[in-house]
Amino acid sequence: MLGLIDQLKIASKRPSYQPSFVCTDGRVQHLKDNHKLQTDRAIAKYRKAMYGRGWLTTAEIENLLGFECTVANAFLRKLHKLGYIKQEPRDGGKYIKNRGWKWMWHESM
Repeated sequence: MLGLIDQLKIASKRPSYQPSFVCTDGRVQHLKDNHKLQTDRAIAKYRKAMYGRGWLTTAEIENLLGFECTVANAFLRKLHKLGYIKQEPRDGGKYIKNRGWKWMWHESM
């Protein structure tokens, strides 16, 4: 049975792990370009579903897009943060978590 010092000596002689996939600058740029393209396509899809329809609930938007429940929520928040859509509490007053949000596409976008 090897002692702790012998085990450490053996472990230090092993080659360090080298990943088989290394991200080069060109690969990273390709991923960034692909992400932008997919985001632009998603924005166009949401705009087509929402534009000119007034205030819509999250469930109505998901229904228009053919999504399951709660799928669109994260991207709707992203669109709101980017300034593409307006957001207000569903019942008009104070936001209640169980009631959710209403969303409307900015007519100027």
